[in-house]
Amino acid sequence: MAAVLAQNGSYQGAMQAILLGRPGTATSEGSYASQAAAALALSQEVATLVTCTSADQQALLANITAAFLAGRPLTDTVEADYNKTAQQIVAAYSDAVGGISH
Repeated sequence: MAAVLAQNGSYQGAMQAILLGRPGTATSEGSYASQAAAALALSQEVATLVTCTSADQQALLANITAAFLAGRPLTDTVEADYNKTAQQIVAAYSDAVGGISH
């Protein structure tokens, strides 16, 4: 369950960053399937490096992931290609998670 929370949190943050970075002037709905696949690959890599044990931790990881990825393209669908990015996200999360009250 803890790995699922981490993967879901990171996925939510990655999708948020993707959608916040898109132009708001599109004239058609388009497809975000490739970006969703890239977000999933990143989140799977993050989940190999960290676990979350509460909804608060999941939300923190989502927010850190979104902030870290803001303005960065996310298109690669190979999980291992995100190792360095995942390590940086996890480093920020690890430093911040101690501030979460239980």
